[in-house]
Amino acid sequence: RRHTRCSRDWSSDVCSSDLTAAQTASGTPSGNVTLTSGAGIVLNNSVTTGTSTVADTAGADVATTGSITLDATTAITGTGSLVTGAAQADGATNNDTATSGSIVLKGTSVGLSNATAALTTGNATLTGASDTNDVATAGSITLGTSGELLLL
Repeated sequence: RRHTRCSRDWSSDVCSSDLTAAQTASGTPSGNVTLTSGAGIVLNNSVTTGTSTVADTAGADVATTGSITLDATTAITGTGSLVTGAAQADGATNNDTATSGSIVLKGTSVGLSNATAALTTGNATLTGASDTNDVATAGSITLGTSGELLLL
């Protein structure tokens, strides 16, 4: 958070330059990022989650990247972007899964000015898949929640 002019008034602006869930070790899910505000959220940098790559083993392998959630009482604005990492299971056999993280935005309106790259979910890839139960799922993007009016 950054301090505004009033000595007791903390801005709800989020400094997102340090919000990166680091790339993870093989087989370990990358972390989720959640920003919650009782007011609005101003996103002026990138928020990303790490990439997860899993090498084939004899068992069921799971590669999962983190999700990003912005939950504001009012508007979500700014010039920043939200990007979830790629998930990859190599040599996929034995019911393997690769799932990239989702992006969820909750607020009264969303006005991210970087429209071409503001919301990006990572690829989910299975290489060498040989089992019909192997699954790759790319993350979803959800704006608002059921019953709410969300202005874009």
